[in-house]
Amino acid sequence: MGMKFAMGCLLLCQLAVAQTGSPSISFLSPTIAPAGSPDTLLTVTGSGFVNGARVLWNGTALQNSSVKSSTQITATISQTLLATSGYFPVTVANTPGNPSFASYFSVPPAISGVNGLVPSFVQTGSNDLTLTVNGFGFVTAQPYPSVLYWTPRDSQTRIPLQTTVQSSTRLTAIVKANLLTTAGFATVSVFNSLGDGGLSSAEFLFGVLSPIVLKPDNAPAGSPDTPMTITGTGFFNPVVTWKGENGQTTNLPVSQSPNPTSTTVVVTIPKALLLNVGNAQVQVVPGESFTFSSATASLFATFSITGSPTITRLDPNSATAGSPALDMNINGTGFASGATANWTPAGGQPSNLLVSFKSSMLLVATITADQLRTGGSVQVTVKNPTGDPSLPGTFTVIAGPTINTTNGLSPSSAPVNSAPVSLIVTGTGFVSTSSVRWNGTELATTFDSTIQLRATIPLNLLAVAGPAPITVINSPTGTPSNAVSFNVIAGPTINTTNGLSPSSTAVNSPLTTLTVAGTGFISASKVRWNGTELVTIFDSITQLRATIPANLLTVVGQVPITVINSPTGTPSNAITFNVVAGPTINVTNGLSPVSAVVNSGPTTLTVTGTGFLSTSRVRWNGSDLVTNFGSATQLSATIPTNLLTTAGPAQVTVSNNGSLSNSVTFTVTETIPTISTNGLSITSAPVNSLAMQITVTGTGFVPQSKVLWKGGELVTIVDSTTQLRATITAALLAIAGPAQVTVINSPTGTPSNMATFTVVSPTPVNFSTFTATTGTQPTLNLTLGAAATSKLTGALDLTFTPASGVAGLPSVFVSKEVMFSNSSTTLPFTVDPGSTTVAIPNSLRFSQGTVAGTVTVTMTSLSNSLGASVLPSPRPSASVVIDSAAPVTTSGSVKILNVTSSAFSVEVQGFSTTRDLTSVTFVFTAGSGTQLDGSTTFTVPLTGTAPAWFSSTPGINGGGGFLLTMPFTFSGDTSALGNVSVTLSNSKGTSVSVSGGR
Repeated sequence: MGMKFAMGCLLLCQLAVAQTGSPSISFLSPTIAPAGSPDTLLTVTGSGFVNGARVLWNGTALQNSSVKSSTQITATISQTLLATSGYFPVTVANTPGNPSFASYFSVPPAISGVNGLVPSFVQTGSNDLTLTVNGFGFVTAQPYPSVLYWTPRDSQTRIPLQTTVQSSTRLTAIVKANLLTTAGFATVSVFNSLGDGGLSSAEFLFGVLSPIVLKPDNAPAGSPDTPMTITGTGFFNPVVTWKGENGQTTNLPVSQSPNPTSTTVVVTIPKALLLNVGNAQVQVVPGESFTFSSATASLFATFSITGSPTITRLDPNSATAGSPALDMNINGTGFASGATANWTPAGGQPSNLLVSFKSSMLLVATITADQLRTGGSVQVTVKNPTGDPSLPGTFTVIAGPTINTTNGLSPSSAPVNSAPVSLIVTGTGFVSTSSVRWNGTELATTFDSTIQLRATIPLNLLAVAGPAPITVINSPTGTPSNAVSFNVIAGPTINTTNGLSPSSTAVNSPLTTLTVAGTGFISASKVRWNGTELVTIFDSITQLRATIPANLLTVVGQVPITVINSPTGTPSNAITFNVVAGPTINVTNGLSPVSAVVNSGPTTLTVTGTGFLSTSRVRWNGSDLVTNFGSATQLSATIPTNLLTTAGPAQVTVSNNGSLSNSVTFTVTETIPTISTNGLSITSAPVNSLAMQITVTGTGFVPQSKVLWKGGELVTIVDSTTQLRATITAALLAIAGPAQVTVINSPTGTPSNMATFTVVSPTPVNFSTFTATTGTQPTLNLTLGAAATSKLTGALDLTFTPASGVAGLPSVFVSKEVMFSNSSTTLPFTVDPGSTTVAIPNSLRFSQGTVAGTVTVTMTSLSNSLGASVLPSPRPSASVVIDSAAPVTTSGSVKILNVTSSAFSVEVQGFSTTRDLTSVTFVFTAGSGTQLDGSTTFTVPLTGTAPAWFSSTPGINGGGGFLLTMPFTFSGDTSALGNVSVTLSNSKGTSVSVSGGR
């Protein structure tokens, strides 16, 4: 049976890209969350979801993506992502495949629910104020940072405020005084992007409140139900609240409902609210049934419940008699405005205190100086305007001053005719007006505290030896304290045991300073040498210093030392000063040891000889060493390490207060270090390596040894006399070539033998040339010019540039068909030590592409095992050109589909490197044993349809690939339809014919 068919493609033919199906999003749930929200579960509904699909937030995969079905997927939006406000694209990506189109999720800024506004209300008529707003997601970046808006309750106009964004969680704004003139509430909100970037998810009310007056404003505790009139403005259908001291809030019943213009409201305070003494806060808020623009919300007013108060504590609760006036805190409960305080001394007359009311728990009372004049116990009580007085609290007025009997005076004595003495007096009961008295005469006095005074004893009171009574009085009419004696001591005395320092010196010593210790010294005291006055310095009443000139030290012997306070005064006792013969070091065995190695540690030197004193000092080249006195024939001294850094002789002497002994030589010898064969733990490293530590082994190392690199010191750690560790910095490893390593034991010492460390140049890298037919997957060979000395890691980057004649693509284009076989344009690789080729050659395969242009592979990184870059410069690369060619029909892609009783379609898949198609030709053949009637060859022009496809977004994403579907109509028996052969033409030629059937 035959079959007739007609081509119906002139109006129905279509082009489609051959690619993996992409998912799509229908809607998100939820679509909004305020900034600062916790982790949020997002449900995405759509189609085309496959196992392994991921939800992307602004291009980044979300946590815990879970595919529930092909139409639903869930994921978690973390709290971190919700910390920043804005609109964020959400997409779904299958693996492999293109991502879906984006749906948007809104994260508006949010004002926090607790302390969101600070302050939250002010009184009408206030000046400009700074409003602080706390929340989340505020935008600090220019040019569109967050802005705070003020919207009056009866207005639809948002007023932008002068706003400063302190951080993403806090901003401040200036509310001008003209916005605070009328009582009411305003809405505060936050916008981003000049008002069109999203309203804040939370809006807060700010109150502008009017003052109110209560009449009465107090009542005694236990009163019955009490009417109260409240005066203010704009009361209508008001709510009156009562907040007691326990923090509970109660609405008071309104007994008289005012009209819209009323300025008063009458309420009743139930007796249950008047049981306990204290203060309550009353506030009036107008009802919502009245137009808010003329309504008034009030500030709080205080209502006092009076009664018998209670005192819990007085602060302070004592003062010294004679003190000036002072303020006292009276702490307690039940204090009412107008409360008074009473002051009743024991056995005295009561008087009132001046009181300032602070709260129901605090009064501040002023105690006058007259009330503090007499010592004793005082009863303090508090009485409210009504009710009984409180139980008393006790205040103690401490009686007059007292001087401590054991250590009340410092000093407690002075030599006769001393200079003026500063006297410190300690005791109790001192006040700012206290005066110190000397035998009844007031001294110039300074008040330090209630337990300390300072006074000056003038010179004329120290002219006569003997005791003088010291007392303290707090006022001219007050009672003096107890008396403590101050002793004016006659004549000087030198201590017999340690009165002279030094007590001897060597004959022919230079000028010597002598310290004399004793008692009774004055500023006019003079030290005498065998009756001759010395130049004397007065340090204190117990110490003098005098200068013994060199001419008095020329004769060996004993000299008497005395002190006299005046030319006609009585000299002190005499103490002997010895002038002894000079020191001598034994020439043969005077030093032990006689030598030390350069840079050795501190060395103890024993010096043997004669004439040594307790003040003798061993000297090294003229500088004193730390010296210990053993006996008149032996001293010991410490030679520090810093004196042993240079080889050579040193002269050792002994000084007795400047008199020098003979000189004996001490020798510092040098040790030359040696680096062993193979003495470097590491002998080479690639250029640009990271800093590294090497170990140097050898002999003759000392604690001061340093490893040198080309003569420059490295940071060195001394492990032992045979091992050092040194750090080679990255800067030293940045220059290729050999470096000489040596060791020195001192800055001027002889260096060791040399060892060589080599900084190796980068390894050259070569690409083999490669060519390929369009659509194939060639293997790219990568080799090194020399074997790797350590494991190398690197990366290759693939780029594709379309040919200049290919229309409709960006200047740089890489499709999913032009990438490495790991579905990426970047390929990491490794090279094993000793190898010259890449370790994983299969990973270097990539698809050749379906668009005319140039594929370039470039090495972007190459690092050694230490992480240092060894990438050659310029970076190695290789390229292959994909030529413009005739279309290619993919083998096996020609199919006859969708056969019905009157129609079918032909599908053809392929690619055109020029990204154009001019025509397609179909040649049909009959099935076995059948025939076709009419024309069997059809050529369809594509010059109108193909450009539209290649310039569309799917066409750009598809590169040169296409899927051609051509519908046909027919009549007759479908069994006559056998195969169809298809050829395609573009601007470069015609493809090879490819056949297919049903």
